[in-house]
Amino acid sequence: MENAGRVSRKDEIKQIVSASMELATTRDEFFRLLEDDDLKIYERNGEPAGIEDIRNFRFSTLGADLSELDARENRLKELEGLDTDRELHVEKSDDTELTIEQQRMNELDELGREESFRE
Repeated sequence: MENAGRVSRKDEIKQIVSASMELATTRDEFFRLLEDDDLKIYERNGEPAGIEDIRNFRFSTLGADLSELDARENRLKELEGLDTDRELHVEKSDDTELTIEQQRMNELDELGREESFRE
């Protein structure tokens, strides 16, 4: 199919999963983003295992490591514990308020920097 200039269904799903992994900070948010893109999640042994399509694709095959999302969620919980009035706190940069999405992206950047130091 690649020779004909078409993208395989697996590659389409892989791109959506990758983009959702970058945006999500928790498993629930990741699954919601996938469902928003009309992808159905299937389970194995009671745990989310992958995407159900014409054939099933496991998250590991698609390059998604759910333990990364667990680590992000744990780190966010730690950060929330440090700043108890976090919900009322609005970051400011150059006298302009950042949106919640911009704040989340800043937090993800910060998490990425911390993870690179650990390696």
